[in-house]
This record gives sequence, C-alpha cells and structure tokens, in this order.
Amino acid sequence: MDINKAMQICFKEKIAVYPIIKSKEHKIEYSVNGVVEKRYSKILSTKKQVNEAVKKTYIYLANSIVKKNTS
Repeated sequence: MDINKAMQICFKEKIAVYPIIKSKEHKIEYSVNGVVEKRYSKILSTKKQVNEAVKKTYIYLANSIVKKNTS
C-alpha cells in the first residue's frame, strides 16, 4: 500500500501519526479521535528516520484497518 492511500484510510478513521520531540530525541506517537493510543519507545535521531517511521506507521495502521474491516 502506498503512503497516500494509507493516510486517506487513517484520516477517515480519525487516526493521526506524528513525531514527539523531546530535546534532541524524537519518538512516534499516534492518536485516535485526539486521544493518544500509543507512543513507540524507539528513539529516532534524524529527520529521515522520523519521516520513514511516520510513513511505516501509517501503512501499518491502514493495513490493520483494512484487515479488520474485511474479517
């Protein structure tokens, strides 16, 4: 699944994925309807890592939604 389709599915379900910045460290977090569901513990140090992690998280969540809806 490409990132555009994944983001479309997540936005329809009111899911947002974003980085959390703590000093020089970044972590990825996602929320549903504005309520934080999960903050991943992996520390990311570069912008490239952050962008890739956000992309992968959107795709993972979208695939999970599609699986849930087809079951």
